[in-house]
Amino acid sequence: MAADENVSFVVGQMFATFSDFEKTLHEFEQFRHFHYYKRDSRTVEAARKRLTRNLSETLVYYEVRYCCEHGGKKFKHRGQQKRTTM
Repeated sequence: MAADENVSFVVGQMFATFSDFEKTLHEFEQFRHFHYYKRDSRTVEAARKRLTRNLSETLVYYEVRYCCEHGGKKFKHRGQQKRTTM
């Protein structure tokens, strides 16, 4: 059994650092042949503006949502589509 076969995620799984999570995600993408992208994210700086509780300085994101490029939410266009193409 190769080490790559053990690459998976479990609900509630904890990572020591965000870079550890990204490394595991990259290995998972390579093993499963999927590609995930950051759909939505909120940095700790932006979250502090809305929250009253203290957040760790070591965090990069307060929340981040990854989606598969084949099965994620469809993007909603916010424009009025008034621009004409030439």
